[in-house]
Amino acid sequence: MAALTVADVLPTPRGLALRVHRAAPQRAGSGAAVMGGTKSHRARLIPLPAGALHDYCASRVANGQPADWLFSTSHGLIWTNTNFHARSHYTSVTAQLGIGNRNIHDLRHTAATSLLYAGADLKAVQAILGHASATMTADLYAHVVDQAPWEAMAALNELQARDSACNPRATDLPG
Repeated sequence: MAALTVADVLPTPRGLALRVHRAAPQRAGSGAAVMGGTKSHRARLIPLPAGALHDYCASRVANGQPADWLFSTSHGLIWTNTNFHARSHYTSVTAQLGIGNRNIHDLRHTAATSLLYAGADLKAVQAILGHASATMTADLYAHVVDQAPWEAMAALNELQARDSACNPRATDLPG
């Protein structure tokens, strides 16, 4: 997130997307952001859902310069974990919400779990997260994926029940 610039917001035929092609992890010791490649060393597009994030990014594209950080500090600087925690009051806000002891990376897991619970395809979630394989995604989120066969069978049963109600077999006809 920290490494995204305004130029990384791309229009696509289906709406806006973020091009993730670099990362800015924090250097141990100095705390400075270090620009580099992603862990997978591959670029990916993440579709922006409708709502506040989409509107924010569209506004930044309309009003910012391509090289500006997409999510910058009030002084236009890059966010690091340290300055984000300090300036956003992240620790106190999560404590007030009753979800203390959660780090920023936990939000990634929450998003992936939410996508899978909502019925997103495993390959789609793999692409959004930038995992090397769907197997990696399935291994990490097995607690969600393991429920999918049961839900699929329930949906199949519902389909069969609807089909039987609409198309009775000849053996089901009277006389």
